[in-house]
Amino acid sequence: MILKPFIPPICMKIITRFSYENLRNEAHVEFHTSFNSKVEQFTPEALGIAARYAIYKPLFDEEVQALDQIRKSARTYEIIKAERERDRLFRGLRNIGKSSLLHFDDAKRDAARKIKIILDYYGNITYKSYDEKSAALEDLHRELLKPENFVPVTILGLDEWLAQLAQANDCFKALMVARYEETARRPNLQMAAIRKEVDKNFRAILNLLEALVQVQGPGTNKEFLAALNAIMKRYKDIIAQASGRRRVITECD
Repeated sequence: MILKPFIPPICMKIITRFSYENLRNEAHVEFHTSFNSKVEQFTPEALGIAARYAIYKPLFDEEVQALDQIRKSARTYEIIKAERERDRLFRGLRNIGKSSLLHFDDAKRDAARKIKIILDYYGNITYKSYDEKSAALEDLHRELLKPENFVPVTILGLDEWLAQLAQANDCFKALMVARYEETARRPNLQMAAIRKEVDKNFRAILNLLEALVQVQGPGTNKEFLAALNAIMKRYKDIIAQASGRRRVITECD
C-alpha cells in the first residue's frame, strides 16, 4: 500500500499567519524570543529545520543586540517621554471636547458637536505608529486652525491645548530626526534592515514546517506547532488591538 502525502485542504490552518513586521521593535524582539525559545526547547534537529535555523539564529541575535543599543541610547528615553506627553495632550483635548457635549451653555454644546465631527474623523491617534501619529497630529492641527473650525476651538478654550499639542509634536519629531542621524552613524545596527532579514528567514522556517506537515502527515511536530500557533495568535491580537481592529483579519487573508 502506497501512502499518499498529506495535502491540507485549501484554507486549512497549519500555522497562523499575521503581519508581524507591524510590531514595534520591542514587541518584535519579544515575539521572536518566544519563537526561538520554543525551537530550542524542541530542538531544530528534531523539528527538521536545523539548516534554516542556523541562518535565522545569528540574525535574531543581531536584532537583540541592535535593540539593546537603542535602549541604551539616552535619546530613546527622551523620545518615550515626548511620546507620552503628546498622547496626554491629545487625550486632554479630546476629553474636553467630549465633555463639552454636555455643557449647560448652548454655544459650547454646539461648538463641541462641530469639534467632535473632526476628532471622530481622525480617530484615536494615540494607537498609530510614531510617524503616522506625527503626520496625523500635523493634519489635525492644520484642520483645527481653519477659520471655520478655530471659532469653536476658542469657544471651548482648546486653543491653548492645540498650541501645546503642536509644540509637543514638533519636539517629538526633532528627537526622532536626531535619533535617525545617530542611528545612521551605526550602520551595523540598523534595526529596520536587520528585522527585514530576520522576518525573511522566519518565513522560510514557517514554510518549511508547513511543507513537512504536507509531506509527513498531520501529526508532524504537532505539539510544537500548537505552541507556535498560540504565540502567533497572541501577537496577532496585539496588532489588532493596537490598530483598533479597523479590519477583520481572516485565516485565509
